[in-house]
Amino acid sequence: MRSLETKVSQLEFLINGGIMLSEALQRNAEHKARLSNISFYFYYQVVPN
Repeated sequence: MRSLETKVSQLEFLINGGIMLSEALQRNAEHKARLSNISFYFYYQVVPN
């Protein structure tokens, strides 16, 4: 029975770790999108053509 509890704990850790990783990747993607929008604005609005 102990090994089943250990396996369940390991599975919970992997699932939670995956959720945390996906949240971190989502935040990273949002950050990159903001940087991209800022650079797009700067290039087309601030830099004279």
